[in-house]
Amino acid sequence: ASLTATTGTVYDPVVGIMTITTPAAHGLKNGDEIKVGKFYKKNQNKFDIIISSGGSSFSSKDYISSFLSQNTELLFKYVRIQPGRPVIFSKLKFNYYFSLPGNPLAVFTNLFFLVSLFIDPSRKDNSSITKFYQSGFSENKKSNLTKFYRVKLSKNILYTHNSKGSAKLISLSEADGLAFVPEGNDKIKKGEKIRFIEF
Repeated sequence: ASLTATTGTVYDPVVGIMTITTPAAHGLKNGDEIKVGKFYKKNQNKFDIIISSGGSSFSSKDYISSFLSQNTELLFKYVRIQPGRPVIFSKLKFNYYFSLPGNPLAVFTNLFFLVSLFIDPSRKDNSSITKFYQSGFSENKKSNLTKFYRVKLSKNILYTHNSKGSAKLISLSEADGLAFVPEGNDKIKKGEKIRFIEF
């Protein structure tokens, strides 16, 4: 069955039917606290999953995260990945909620590595699609997070592609895939083998 994260998407993973919606599909923006609360209360029994983008950072103006924190059971908030760290996953009875960051690359990372693994029971992890290639770049990184890099693959070597800034969605479409370096590593050395998932 196909899966597209838009209003009322029907997804049949053999075990049942799942309906998905987003606040934006109902004309909702994060800046109105009363409307945010009304939206979630009105739709919590209509959809199995509600996915929002923007409003997951727990600032005083992020009313979506405030609502989810106060009215649902938080399964996790913040994940040690870059981009995509501020993300909320919560539940209320049989309904599930994802609140993703606002920038496009962080949203993509969360959708691919978190949300899709949750809604597709056939995907236990990404090991079957992960390959190793030689790095064509060197970089220091924080050891306490997993970092993703937009890369181009040329002659079995990975090169970063337009890697500055995470709001450049076009750079994602131009890349061949994502290279990533897990927690526990504080640098990438040119010439070493690193993990790669091809688009």
